[in-house]
Amino acid sequence: MLNIAYLGAKETMMENVLGILAFSILAIIVLAIDIWAILDIAKFPLDRGRKKWIWTNIVMLLPIAGGLIYFYVGKKDLLATNR
Repeated sequence: MLNIAYLGAKETMMENVLGILAFSILAIIVLAIDIWAILDIAKFPLDRGRKKWIWTNIVMLLPIAGGLIYFYVGKKDLLATNR
């Protein structure tokens, strides 16, 4: 005889595994964007110390949005300071 409760437990476990896998992939993507942003900030000369410090803090304190905000706004801001 087929145990229906056992099949339900297998489906729930598979949903949990897929949820953890999706979360892990998202976390790796966010971490990669943040590391990329911080390394890009580090390439600028130290004479922009205050702006570098501000953008590094934004990227670190807003992990999901910080890197994206930097690449849309901050990189232009640091490049404009160069001229």
